[in-house]
Amino acid sequence: MFRECAGGEEEKTYRLFQTMQCIPVDDEIGKIAGLYLNRFRKSHGLQLGDSLLAATARFTKASFYTLNVRHYPMGDIAIRKDREDQP
Repeated sequence: MFRECAGGEEEKTYRLFQTMQCIPVDDEIGKIAGLYLNRFRKSHGLQLGDSLLAATARFTKASFYTLNVRHYPMGDIAIRKDREDQP
Protein backbone atom coordinates (compact mmCIF):
# COMPACT_ATOMS: atom_id res chain seq x y z
CA MET A 1 0.00 0.00 0.00
CA PHE A 2 2.77 2.43 0.84
CA ARG A 3 4.43 2.14 -2.55
CA GLU A 4 1.30 3.67 -4.09
CA CYS A 5 1.38 6.72 -1.78
CA ALA A 6 2.11 10.09 -3.29
CA GLY A 7 4.75 12.20 -1.62
CA GLY A 8 3.77 13.13 1.91
CA GLU A 9 0.85 10.67 2.15
CA GLU A 10 2.76 7.95 3.99
CA GLU A 11 2.01 9.29 7.49
CA LYS A 12 -1.68 9.83 6.72
CA THR A 13 -1.90 6.30 5.32
CA TYR A 14 -0.09 4.86 8.35
CA ARG A 15 -2.53 6.60 10.72
CA LEU A 16 -5.46 5.24 8.72
CA PHE A 17 -4.12 1.69 8.97
CA GLN A 18 -3.72 2.10 12.73
CA THR A 19 -7.52 2.43 12.99
CA MET A 20 -8.20 -0.83 11.15
CA GLN A 21 -8.47 -4.38 12.38
CA CYS A 22 -6.03 -6.88 10.88
CA ILE A 23 -7.83 -9.94 9.51
CA PRO A 24 -5.64 -13.01 8.89
CA VAL A 25 -5.94 -14.71 5.53
CA ASP A 26 -7.31 -18.15 6.30
CA ASP A 27 -8.28 -21.07 4.07
CA GLU A 28 -11.72 -19.65 3.24
CA ILE A 29 -10.40 -16.20 2.27
CA GLY A 30 -7.64 -17.87 0.24
CA LYS A 31 -10.19 -20.03 -1.57
CA ILE A 32 -12.35 -17.02 -2.45
CA ALA A 33 -9.27 -15.10 -3.63
CA GLY A 34 -8.26 -18.04 -5.82
CA LEU A 35 -11.71 -18.19 -7.38
CA TYR A 36 -11.54 -14.45 -8.10
CA LEU A 37 -8.11 -14.86 -9.70
CA ASN A 38 -9.32 -17.71 -11.90
CA ARG A 39 -12.30 -15.67 -13.03
CA PHE A 40 -10.83 -12.17 -13.43
CA ARG A 41 -7.06 -12.43 -13.93
CA LYS A 42 -7.14 -12.54 -17.72
CA SER A 43 -10.19 -10.38 -18.36
CA HIS A 44 -9.43 -7.62 -15.84
CA GLY A 45 -5.74 -8.10 -14.97
CA LEU A 46 -6.63 -9.00 -11.38
CA GLN A 47 -3.57 -9.50 -9.19
CA LEU A 48 -3.10 -11.46 -5.97
CA GLY A 49 -3.21 -8.46 -3.63
CA ASP A 50 -6.47 -7.15 -5.07
CA SER A 51 -8.03 -10.61 -5.00
CA LEU A 52 -7.10 -11.03 -1.32
CA LEU A 53 -8.56 -7.64 -0.41
CA ALA A 54 -11.79 -8.41 -2.27
CA ALA A 55 -12.02 -11.90 -0.76
CA THR A 56 -11.57 -10.48 2.74
CA ALA A 57 -14.33 -7.93 2.11
CA ARG A 58 -16.65 -10.68 0.91
CA PHE A 59 -15.82 -13.02 3.80
CA THR A 60 -16.39 -10.31 6.42
CA LYS A 61 -19.37 -8.81 4.56
CA ALA A 62 -17.66 -5.42 4.73
CA SER A 63 -17.99 -2.55 2.29
CA PHE A 64 -14.83 -2.04 0.27
CA TYR A 65 -13.67 1.55 -0.30
CA THR A 66 -11.52 2.25 -3.35
CA LEU A 67 -11.10 4.78 -6.11
CA ASN A 68 -9.87 1.97 -8.38
CA VAL A 69 -13.21 0.27 -8.96
CA ARG A 70 -11.97 -1.24 -12.24
CA HIS A 71 -9.68 -3.50 -10.15
CA TYR A 72 -12.72 -5.04 -8.45
CA PRO A 73 -15.20 -6.41 -11.03
CA MET A 74 -16.71 -8.87 -8.55
CA GLY A 75 -20.44 -8.51 -8.23
CA ASP A 76 -20.64 -10.07 -4.79
CA ILE A 77 -18.89 -7.37 -2.73
CA ALA A 78 -20.06 -3.88 -1.83
CA ILE A 79 -17.74 -1.43 -3.59
CA ARG A 80 -17.76 2.17 -2.39
CA LYS A 81 -15.89 5.02 -4.01
CA ASP A 82 -17.30 8.00 -2.14
CA ARG A 83 -14.46 10.41 -1.46
CA GLU A 84 -16.34 12.07 1.37
CA ASP A 85 -16.57 8.71 3.16
CA GLN A 86 -12.81 8.23 3.11
CA PRO A 87 -10.62 9.67 5.88
